[in-house]
Amino acid sequence: MKTGLFIGRFQPFHEGHRACIEKILEECEQCIILVRSVPVSENNPIAIEDVIRRILNGLGDLQKRVTISVIYDAGCDLTVYKGRKVGWQIKKLKMPKKIKKISATKIRKDLIKKHL
Repeated sequence: MKTGLFIGRFQPFHEGHRACIEKILEECEQCIILVRSVPVSENNPIAIEDVIRRILNGLGDLQKRVTISVIYDAGCDLTVYKGRKVGWQIKKLKMPKKIKKISATKIRKDLIKKHL
């Protein structure tokens, strides 16, 4: 079974993330989402439990083809390494400009403004 892997903080989960998952599922039977568990901060205001809930709510009927797991993040940048060709590859998603322009930073700032 062809599987796509999507890694992120999803702070917050937005239409760009969903579009990426939809694109992955066009090529793969399933998608594994690895949510980076980061300490709550100004840049990461959403607790991991709420991140997962928002992802599930945002996926709708795609949920049945998605598995969500959490990976511990020590607060540093994440780098994915590949040793040799062993049946998997790293592939960049080619997304439309309107999706690329979506900014989680702007979404977070707007959320903070709404709650003040």
